Amino acid sequence: MKTLTVFVILFSLFLGACTQKEVIERPNIVWLTSEDNSKHYMELFDEHGVKTPNIERLADSGVIFTRAFSNTPVCSAARSTLISGCYGPRLATHYHRRVQKVPMPENMKMFPAYLREAGYYTSNNNKEDYNIIKGNDVWDESSSKASWRKRNQGQPFFHVQNTTTTHESKMVYKDKDMNMPDTLTDRNSCFIQPYHPQTEIFKYLNARYRDLIIKMDKEIGVMIDELEEEGLLENTFIFYYGDH
Repeated sequence: MKTLTVFVILFSLFLGACTQKEVIERPNIVWLTSEDNSKHYMELFDEHGVKTPNIERLADSGVIFTRAFSNTPVCSAARSTLISGCYGPRLATHYHRRVQKVPMPENMKMFPAYLREAGYYTSNNNKEDYNIIKGNDVWDESSSKASWRKRNQGQPFFHVQNTTTTHESKMVYKDKDMNMPDTLTDRNSCFIQPYHPQTEIFKYLNARYRDLIIKMDKEIGVMIDELEEEGLLENTFIFYYGDH
């Protein structure tokens, strides 16, 4: 994932300039992450997706990456690439369920550690699931209660907010008679990938997953509103992405 590596280098140079002379107010950074979903379910990227007004709101005043590809497109492997800025095969983090975690390369740190060195408050709420041994210098707090609000007054922050609403586990429903609950999305109108069975259960699962995308978008909206209400929106870079 060269893009992230370049971003880390350029941002480090920017931070260095700011610490030498406080002329530019250092921006906050927020990563809003959803799980196990791809562009196929969002109208912003695909004609067969549903509307996500809050994510679209970010896009209206931001940049959409239409040629972005995951270096290792599965949960822990992708997260390890994102937090380290390194190709998965280079670190041996590209296996989803490893035998053991690997160390960061010598003289390299996870991305948030560099921000902490530059004076940022770093918080993660709350999933990690890295294939890398995490040092004590990465987060000021990583928990279900972690928030940028715990920073010192005037301190810039880097915050990661993870929502599990679209995780594959949410697709499971328990009904011994295989009755499929009602969905907000019309299951008969959902596009099903041609390599999937064109069956009632797949119609249901596609509709259910689009419902979860809509719910996830509302959760993203809550985070955006909180930043706006606290007067932080204009000085915050927000990245939304799926964890894959």
